[in-house]
Amino acid sequence: IQTPQGFRYDVLMRAHKAARKSRFIGTDEASLVERVRFPVRIVEGENTNIKITTKLDLQLAELLLKR
Repeated sequence: IQTPQGFRYDVLMRAHKAARKSRFIGTDEASLVERVRFPVRIVEGENTNIKITTKLDLQLAELLLKR
C-alpha cells in the first residue's frame, strides 16, 4: 500500500476514537476505518511513487528524475 491514505476527517476521527476506546492497535488507518465498518477502496498505485525518508532516498529520487 502506498501512502498517502485518504479519509474523510469525521470517519477517521470516529475510527481512531473507537480504536482507542477498545485498545485496538491497527496496522494503519485503513484497518481502523474498516473496523468501524466504513468501506475502504484501493486505487492503483504508481511504481515511481517511492518513499523519501532518508538522504539516500532523496539521492535515489534525484537520480530517477534525471532519467
